[in-house]
Amino acid sequence: MIMNKDKFDELIKQIYSAVDGLREMFPNKRFTPDGRMVGDIGEVIGQYYYGIELHKTATHKGSDGIIMGRHVQIKCTQREETYLKDEHDLFLVIKIFPDGSWKEIYNGDGKRVWQRYKKSMYDPIVSLRNLLELNKVVKKEDKILRIK
Repeated sequence: MIMNKDKFDELIKQIYSAVDGLREMFPNKRFTPDGRMVGDIGEVIGQYYYGIELHKTATHKGSDGIIMGRHVQIKCTQREETYLKDEHDLFLVIKIFPDGSWKEIYNGDGKRVWQRYKKSMYDPIVSLRNLLELNKVVKKEDKILRIK
């Protein structure tokens, strides 16, 4: 896949600029890009910056892609938490900011996250603060290497 990084960054900034304009016009509404769009942004960040081979279908059960023969679940959020969907081999969590920039929150073993934070099927939420702390103990060799 060939991606123009500058164009990608600019398009993400345009999305958030449009959100700002809508909020000015309608201050009682948030116009938060959420759900599928933010998830898709996270997946293409994973593909471009980490070399993750995304599955051909958007509804592949259990993971978003594969790298080095291992399944990867990618979560992207603009909130202060994310949810655990399933236990997975590798877990990459990305936070996206209103200016279109992003930050890696967690990158490593998905089982570690699942075992530590999975309370019940009814409470699969984990804070980004907790994931940042857990990310500090992930060994470099257990991370998906960033290629760009």
